[in-house]
Amino acid sequence: MFDSRAVKQTAKGKLKKHYWIFVIACFLALVSGIDYTLSLDVTKQAVVDIDHVLNSSKSEQQTTEDADLTKYGPWDVYYKIIVGNLDKSKAISDEIVKNNKQNPGNYFGKIELGYNDGVFAKIANTITSGNIFLTVFMGIRSIVKNDNAATAIFIIISILAFLFLWACLLNVYKAILRRIFLEGHIYEKISKKTFIHFISVRRYFKAVLTMLVSFGFQFLWWFTIIGGFVKYFSYFLVPYIVAENPDISPLNAVNLSRKMMKGHKVECFKLKLSFIGWYLLNIMTLGGVGIFYFNPYMEAFFTEYYVYLRELAKEKNIDGADLLNDEYLYKKADEQLLSEAYADVVELSKIPEPQKLPGNKVWCFFANVFGIVPMYSETEQEYFDANVRKSKISDYKNIMNGDSYPERLNPIPAKQKTIKIEFLNFKRHYSICSLVIMFFIFSFIGWFWEVCFHFVEDGTFINRGILHGPWLPIYGSGGILILLLLNKLRARPVLGFIVSIVLCGTVEYLTAVVLEELYHEKWWDYTGYFLNINSRVCAEGLLVFGIAGIIIVYIAAPLLDNILRRARLRYLLPICIILMFAFILDQVYSFYSPNKGDGITNYNIPPSYINSTLP
Repeated sequence: MFDSRAVKQTAKGKLKKHYWIFVIACFLALVSGIDYTLSLDVTKQAVVDIDHVLNSSKSEQQTTEDADLTKYGPWDVYYKIIVGNLDKSKAISDEIVKNNKQNPGNYFGKIELGYNDGVFAKIANTITSGNIFLTVFMGIRSIVKNDNAATAIFIIISILAFLFLWACLLNVYKAILRRIFLEGHIYEKISKKTFIHFISVRRYFKAVLTMLVSFGFQFLWWFTIIGGFVKYFSYFLVPYIVAENPDISPLNAVNLSRKMMKGHKVECFKLKLSFIGWYLLNIMTLGGVGIFYFNPYMEAFFTEYYVYLRELAKEKNIDGADLLNDEYLYKKADEQLLSEAYADVVELSKIPEPQKLPGNKVWCFFANVFGIVPMYSETEQEYFDANVRKSKISDYKNIMNGDSYPERLNPIPAKQKTIKIEFLNFKRHYSICSLVIMFFIFSFIGWFWEVCFHFVEDGTFINRGILHGPWLPIYGSGGILILLLLNKLRARPVLGFIVSIVLCGTVEYLTAVVLEELYHEKWWDYTGYFLNINSRVCAEGLLVFGIAGIIIVYIAAPLLDNILRRARLRYLLPICIILMFAFILDQVYSFYSPNKGDGITNYNIPPSYINSTLP
């Protein structure tokens, strides 16, 4: 007998243990429109109601003007294309872009939602104006040379694109979501790799097909109305079955769900009704309760319900129950079995660790906090190798402790690579010489990037930056600061990405302020760029900084350091001294005679804007 009250308490415990990953997983299902849409619907309605109240307080003339600005959207462009009114669709698209640029929106008086310049602005304009539809249609028409044929092909392509997106990303996510909750059934930790589990076991498109067939059957049953309601509960377990065994065939998954739900459809309906109070509370809180508690709580409950029905199917030995074969989703593997499956990890853990950090107490502090050592030595190399081993072992620590699902024990295990000591390890110390050389390399790359960018844009060579040499120290400084100040965050790439954005954005903003204060000139200007702050930093620049920070920490710096580690100090040290001497001379000369001119400090911006930002 299924005890719903006890299971609800169990579900609350699971949610408490895995709160954030459950909330995020359900939120992704919500925003993609595949599940829990009630939370999104009531939130949207609340926004509409608030907007209506705000607009009602405006004068009639102002409201009319605003209505003109928001009259059209991208789907109006799409509609006009398919009905053959190409001129009207282009006029609508152009009008939306014009409105975007004239009314970008400002927040807190500082952040400008620019639509005039930059990659983000072009992307935003292309999407919000529906120009992407026009571009595709015009491309098709240029090939087929016939408007009617182009329209037909355009409609077919758009439908196929939507179906592909829905089937291959959205619909299959229902099963991915259930996999996440199933791993949380008995395990204390859920790996982020669970989101790509179907890809890891090379059964992604088979899972897509199974979920698509299940949806197709249910969609056809809805034409009988009553049949659709009944089959909703008959096929209720298909996402859970696919989550456990993505190798199952579509028909087997559907039939197995029908057999497991036989005699339990009314029970499942009553269990759904038992959450009616939560549904009402969700509506009263404009979807907030659903997002942050109810949705993941209900999913955790029905995951436990699936586990219950699975046990019944196994006990009754119903036909197809043997296909539910991922036993380590429901029980933990013993220590001996884990040791055999992860023998390479066990061998690495037997290697003794170094007794101390290289260097004296002062350098131990710098090595521990910032990842700096004075020079490379035998002791440092031992520590480097030990870090590689720790990194490999820590990846499997939760599995070896029985706290996480052992993917190697999956009935269709992912292809495994032999664990070995890899030289491309980001958990390392960098010598002073390595950091100096990398500073100049990053500075040169930044300078070369900007020179090439402006050459393509303007068709002329422009020596970018305040200095006269081939370097932009803001790039070098940002790269080195990421390596040093984010040393402790290297094992947390998502947080490192965010902090890289904040750190580099702060450096860029403060550098702009200092240069403007000193010289009353602007060496860069983001006026009109999407999401810019006082024209000194912008969204796409910050995104590039974040991506560059990840590349530097995990790829570029380790690769460069591999080369520099092999170089002798007697060669590296003179190179560092020469570069530093040349750089200091350039700094001194540029302080009195900075690099200025067209394309460097001159921008076509409104005088009023210059007066408001320059001291």
